[in-house]
Amino acid sequence: MSTLRTGPHDVRLVEHFERLYLQHPPIDPRSVDFTVRRPRELQERYGAVLAYLARVELEVERNVLELDTVLPNAPDVDRIFYRDVWAPQEERHGVILDAVTVQIGERSAMPDLGSVSTKLKVLGVLGHLDTIQDLTPMLYYLTGMTTERSAVVAYNHLYDGLIALDETAVAETAIAPIRRQEPGHYAFYQLSARRLWSELSGWQRYLVRWLRSQSFAPVGANDERQKAAFGLVLNRLDIDQDLDGFAAQVIRAERELLWAHRQGLKVPSYVTRALREAVELAALDAPATLKSGHRGAFVARSAPRRHEQAPGRSTCWRSGRQKLWQVSSSSYEPTRSSCERSMAHRGEGHACNASGDATIPGRSSSGRFSTRSPS
Repeated sequence: MSTLRTGPHDVRLVEHFERLYLQHPPIDPRSVDFTVRRPRELQERYGAVLAYLARVELEVERNVLELDTVLPNAPDVDRIFYRDVWAPQEERHGVILDAVTVQIGERSAMPDLGSVSTKLKVLGVLGHLDTIQDLTPMLYYLTGMTTERSAVVAYNHLYDGLIALDETAVAETAIAPIRRQEPGHYAFYQLSARRLWSELSGWQRYLVRWLRSQSFAPVGANDERQKAAFGLVLNRLDIDQDLDGFAAQVIRAERELLWAHRQGLKVPSYVTRALREAVELAALDAPATLKSGHRGAFVARSAPRRHEQAPGRSTCWRSGRQKLWQVSSSSYEPTRSSCERSMAHRGEGHACNASGDATIPGRSSSGRFSTRSPS
């Protein structure tokens, strides 16, 4: 049986994601009640939100490729977490949210699953240098904290909104289970970030602050179209009414680490600037949509047509997920397991068991991860 190579600080992390794996396995879509009482009203109010969240969650396959690229020397703890605990959970979130999205009349998500930018490839090459190799993991942990905290806040708002619309089936069986899994991911990033930050030298900390200020972006917003879509999500969830409060929530741990020396700094300017830009782009793209609460032309322009190939769309997606489910108001029938799709796309050697889950290296048949200190 293979084991995880761990240092003295890693055992706590292993114990944490072991609990995540055992207590919060990927959500079975068959457990979700897709009953929607008023699909048109739900589409008008939250269609853009569900579509955005579905795309971002499904793009976890590309995120894994990106992490493999920028973290060439990632410790076993990180690699096992993002490949075999985080990714399967997030992909199921995307599958479920996409099914709800289709149920209310929106287009199915068209995520980018295969492209890795040149910028990230260069960062991966630099990651082999001893003086740089601690910086990319730190940026990964910071991005992870912000992303997961943003997700928690968004799902809280979405859950409350669905309850207000009397869409209790989707709220209780889809959104509630999804939001329960996000804090565990946040905790992993926070524990990792605090440990690594304490080990960085002064010049490394300075460079991390500068790189973070230059590279910060809302989750899933990689171009102006996606930034505008994110701005519409903030509008639909009423988060744009208090952007400073939202920013303070999602950036709190990062502020305490990176900017503790700046007494009185509540939110770094690069965070509020990015959020305001997204809201402004949404207003420019579809001002009538923001005022009236209708989809308008915005959503129609935000997703490629069905017959078009999205940028970077992988062969795996086209062949394996064109007909991923057949969904009615209360049933879900997957045609290919999450494990099979992910392993085929990434070329992994993991096996899939009878339930469609991956057999994880370093995990015994009882489900526990075994660890050993590096020799």
